[in-house]
Amino acid sequence: MKSDIDIDRISAIDICENPTLAYKLIKQYKIKLSDIGISDRMLRYLKNSERKLSFEKARILLDIIRLKTHSLSWIEHRPPEPEIHGLNDEAVESVIGTINVSGSYPLSSTDVEFASSSLNPFAVLDLEKEIEGFIAYVKHKYRNKRTAQDYLYYAKYLTLLRDPMMLAISLFRMSEGLRRHVIKCISVFCKYLDIKYTDKNYTEFFRLFRYRTGLKWEKGEPIKTLADLAENYIDIYRRLLDRSKSIDYIYHLFYRFMLESGLRTSEAIEAFNNFKSLYRVFDSVHVIELMQMRKTKRVYFAFITPSLAEKMNRISTTVYAKKVRLIWKKICFLENLDHRRYQLYGFRKVHATILRRYMDRELVDLLQGRAPKTIFDKHYNVESLKHLYAMYIRAFQELIGVD
Repeated sequence: MKSDIDIDRISAIDICENPTLAYKLIKQYKIKLSDIGISDRMLRYLKNSERKLSFEKARILLDIIRLKTHSLSWIEHRPPEPEIHGLNDEAVESVIGTINVSGSYPLSSTDVEFASSSLNPFAVLDLEKEIEGFIAYVKHKYRNKRTAQDYLYYAKYLTLLRDPMMLAISLFRMSEGLRRHVIKCISVFCKYLDIKYTDKNYTEFFRLFRYRTGLKWEKGEPIKTLADLAENYIDIYRRLLDRSKSIDYIYHLFYRFMLESGLRTSEAIEAFNNFKSLYRVFDSVHVIELMQMRKTKRVYFAFITPSLAEKMNRISTTVYAKKVRLIWKKICFLENLDHRRYQLYGFRKVHATILRRYMDRELVDLLQGRAPKTIFDKHYNVESLKHLYAMYIRAFQELIGVD
């Protein structure tokens, strides 16, 4: 492709600072606006030099053009550019060095059938049509509305599967959280295709892609059980809980309910809204009896303190997931804390940390729904519940100070 612009001599910074240059490159190389994540309106702004392209989008634009022209000479002499999400130039070059421009991988002979760009199973698919089928499949399969919505949201990244090179670069430039969600969505998409087309193994291709690029599932933060670390965490959430009283009393009760029950957010919302039908008292043991068994998650029952049970019996209202998160965000803001770091799920971690000081891990797992059925059957009787509940009350009275 002939050009009056030396693509090997410009950087993403040049494109950022010169909107007209960005517009010319997009038009000259016929770049799809969706590939770099801009709208027609933004393109008009670039043409009239009214706005500048962000650095991240400029860098993606530059990479797409270099892939189109099969130009890699820029690696040796391009000027240094800032890092994005912890990805420096060496990391990008290592990816580019691992994957050929054609989209194939330098694999062993046994893996070559998955490596050749001509045999890339995604290259021959009508991805737009397959994504439509995948969306219908997700809506039908996943009863949890939030899970389905997550997959539907990240499905927009599935078109990157056409070009393994662009997929690798895009994934490395994402934040850890976004990358984890996109990889999970692609994995589910691959399983869907494996079911639909039995002659191809899409899951194996993507597994090999992740192996060659070094992309791995990111692990979540472990529950902090050391006393010196946990006290801080407990104090922060106790402070946030106290702050919620001045914002909204009903949602304050809900956050306290999350802390005392240890339920996951979606489970806590359902249990809170149906409290009077799920609440039980067995010989002075206050229990929320849920008995939910899902594929990978389960919850048998949850304890709450008598004082919270009394307060919840006096109210009759509904909490909503969106408002739960909006109010939590506001509480964190008022306490000068980042709501992305101190998430609602942290209540479950604090709950486990508190109980871990008074119970064996096996019993904590039972209360948080991680225990196998045999452990559940062993402890699910009134005598065992009284013993567990006594330890539970002691833990929350000493460490949280609930009445």
